[in-house]
Amino acid sequence: MNMPIADDNSVHFTSTLMALIRTALEIQLASGVVAQRISDAVLRAELSGVWPGLSQRTLDLLVTPHTGLRAGGGVAGGVASS
Repeated sequence: MNMPIADDNSVHFTSTLMALIRTALEIQLASGVVAQRISDAVLRAELSGVWPGLSQRTLDLLVTPHTGLRAGGGVAGGVASS
């Protein structure tokens, strides 16, 4: 599960819940970095299609973007596996 870490080293509830649901139901999961990025892009497109008015901020909370991670930070999955 990859969830963005905030500046105060916390994770957002929405991101955590979505990661748990996605993992439990095996929604767009893949092994390998490239395959996971493709799966994330497909899920983002599906969510945007179902909810066209979904803001970019909300979409980023639901499916963690692979760019724009803060320096020295990362994602909770990366911290736990370090």
